Amino acid sequence: MNTINYRGLRIFTQIDFKHGGKILSNSNYNFLRGGLSKQSLVGREGGFIFDGVNADGSANTTVVQAEDFYGNYSNTSIARPFIYDASFIRWRSLSVGYDLSGLVSKTLIKRMNVSVIVNNVWLIKKHINNLDPEAEVSVSDNFQGMENHTLPTTRSYGINLNVKL
Repeated sequence: MNTINYRGLRIFTQIDFKHGGKILSNSNYNFLRGGLSKQSLVGREGGFIFDGVNADGSANTTVVQAEDFYGNYSNTSIARPFIYDASFIRWRSLSVGYDLSGLVSKTLIKRMNVSVIVNNVWLIKKHINNLDPEAEVSVSDNFQGMENHTLPTTRSYGINLNVKL
């Protein structure tokens, strides 16, 4: 947290981070299965021909359609592509205010400040696609580190007027 005061102007900002940890994204898993992610674009034109050999030793030439491959992804029991580093750097808040006490000094008001506030300013760095690494469906011990179709995090704006009589 940092605060800078200069000639009645006050700027407050907060940046925080998390280093380490893993998160399993059920949303990204289902985005892939449903064809909703960029990763699911691979194979849409002409399907897949996987490297390998047939029982007789000849090269594999069997085409697997993208819809079949991604639609049946749950049968593979492969979770590794959906485990991400949970580290992040976030610009959490910013407040810019000004002391208006000089304008109201000859009135009943002793001090007056006005501020503009922004929360969740910018997610500077993350290692998970499509989602906020802090978004979780539950804080239960059973679901720690698992993301399951959470709502997007939001940015909020506000104005603060502080008056002292």
